[in-house]
Amino acid sequence: MVLLLAWCAAVSAPVAHELPAGAKQLTFLPFTDRHPVWSPDGAHIVFDSNRGGHFHIWIMRADGSDARPLTSGPWHDSHPSFSPDGHRIAFDSDRTGAYQVWVMDREGGNPRQITHGSNWHISLGWSPDGASLAYAENNAGQLELLVTAVDGGKETKPTLLSFGKKFGRQIAWSPDGQFIAYDSFAAGNYDIWLMRRDGSDARPLTNGPKTEHFPRWNRRDGRIYYLPHGSGEGTHGLWSMRPDGSDRRPATPSVSFAGGLDISPDGRSIVFDAVLLGESNIYLAPLGEAGGPQVGGRR
Repeated sequence: MVLLLAWCAAVSAPVAHELPAGAKQLTFLPFTDRHPVWSPDGAHIVFDSNRGGHFHIWIMRADGSDARPLTSGPWHDSHPSFSPDGHRIAFDSDRTGAYQVWVMDREGGNPRQITHGSNWHISLGWSPDGASLAYAENNAGQLELLVTAVDGGKETKPTLLSFGKKFGRQIAWSPDGQFIAYDSFAAGNYDIWLMRRDGSDARPLTNGPKTEHFPRWNRRDGRIYYLPHGSGEGTHGLWSMRPDGSDRRPATPSVSFAGGLDISPDGRSIVFDAVLLGESNIYLAPLGEAGGPQVGGRR
């Protein structure tokens, strides 16, 4: 439980000192709205919120209108993500005790438990073909990254990809589904790593002195976007790089935000959660072309 609280604090506690240029606030209520993710057609955003006292899965239009809950009950649901075809939503829930990964229909019906056991599990998203789900599991105090097939209502034995300090907190599938970018603490500091979808050929893309985490793959330009955090280096904000770790460039001005973050299907916008004036809300901001001054190749 201690590891779960620490993991959730690191992933779910967004911070923002200022917002990217052109940012638009989508939610305004004095509750915690977090972990926004786009629908594949870009028309909706799914997120989790404690508006009803417990955290549950909500959906709204991409302009912030028509927000409504998809789940309810005396438990917590979080970390939603759409299947690539837009018909299903994966999430994690403690409705049966320890947090487990679940899948439900787009409108909240037919919830089905995917993972089982006494360990807690956190949903990390679908493979691009919609056949597999990645998730994190706490196994005896160590984080493991696993992938399980979800096809035709049948679950198969999950594949262990990474574990312990080798795996951090976030992943991103490549658009072709052949690679997974993830953050790792293997070198004593969070960096972005890349591996094949079967867990082989793992290698670092960054290895600097500051934290670099939260990878997100952009289909439009094929680049990996991520969040660096360093002391006094002016590197806060969203950056991008090629999949080999080269050509690192700032993608947003020097701002500090973290928590839920997703790139729109057309690659031209980001949606994220941020805390301003003590309230966690969801924001939308434009994402320009990959550019800015080149910072160098892989370090």
